[in-house]
Amino acid sequence: MSKRFSTLLFLVFLAFQLQAQTIAGLVLTSKGQPVSGATVSLLTAKDSTPVRTMVSNGAGAFSFGTVATGSYRVGASFIGFQAAISEPVQSDSTISLVL
Repeated sequence: MSKRFSTLLFLVFLAFQLQAQTIAGLVLTSKGQPVSGATVSLLTAKDSTPVRTMVSNGAGAFSFGTVATGSYRVGASFIGFQAAISEPVQSDSTISLVL
């Protein structure tokens, strides 16, 4: 009984991990320079409901880990720049946003 339970638990965990995806990318200026400290938001593609928000790192990079399979938009903003919102992307994507 214990072996069956352990196997079942492992399979459930594995299924969850297979569904967890990542959406990552870069925030850049129109001249291709990285934007450090930009606010980056992960939004549902359907109605732009916020899912998560983070700040881009020193290289302008961001990564939303453990994202459920689905369709999303990514928005970025920074003082002095016009905000940008991506077209819908699928989970497990890499994108660039130009402010």
